[in-house]
Amino acid sequence: MAFIDILGFKSMLQTKPLNEIVELLDAIVRADNCAGYEEIVKINTRLISDSFIIWAQLSDPKHVSAYFAYLGTIIARIHKIRNIITRGYISNGNHFNSEKFWISQVFVEAFNGESKYSIHPRVILGPSAVDRINIISPDFIDSGLLKRDDDGFRFVNYMMCIDDAYQPKGNAIMVNLGGMGLEGSLLAHKENIEHGLSHYKSYVHKYYWLATYHNNFIKDFVNLSNKNDFLINLKSA
Repeated sequence: MAFIDILGFKSMLQTKPLNEIVELLDAIVRADNCAGYEEIVKINTRLISDSFIIWAQLSDPKHVSAYFAYLGTIIARIHKIRNIITRGYISNGNHFNSEKFWISQVFVEAFNGESKYSIHPRVILGPSAVDRINIISPDFIDSGLLKRDDDGFRFVNYMMCIDDAYQPKGNAIMVNLGGMGLEGSLLAHKENIEHGLSHYKSYVHKYYWLATYHNNFIKDFVNLSNKNDFLINLKSA
């Protein structure tokens, strides 16, 4: 289960009209394409106020690939929406829900992990999630969809999905890196971060981390003749 929190939401409730907040949450709902993965694995989502919860039962390597392709895609889509950045925690464990109630040991672990360990605008994997992946699909832990941070935590490397490069098609994930939408996606991501650096000073260190991640991805993986146009100037941040 992934527990993803919208950073700064409490401040939004105090400073923004309700209709603007509804529009932001509606944009997240519109970005959710979990239904497209159903032929591979059923991915469940629930948006509760500022919390986006994503869970699935993973028992096959295809399930793992699809789940993290989805996570990378939805995080990338959210981070291209102005005024929104997220952080989160992924855990593995027991969960039950129905229309009437919710019993979830794994939700509690993910909720606590997000506040204690995520720190930056990243969705990290807790030990229980890493252990589950190592059982089902050990090669995936070092795949391009996960990245190890300086503190040792692996996180969802969503910049690999910034232009919807990973898409479900039937019972497989199709990959098209560096597609036609790359420039527009990099620009939208850049503009969201620059807006945050300028307008949300209380979160400037979080946006600085995000800008560094953005720049490093472009330097290391983007093959565009004008790729420097999409870099964020951190000297003025």
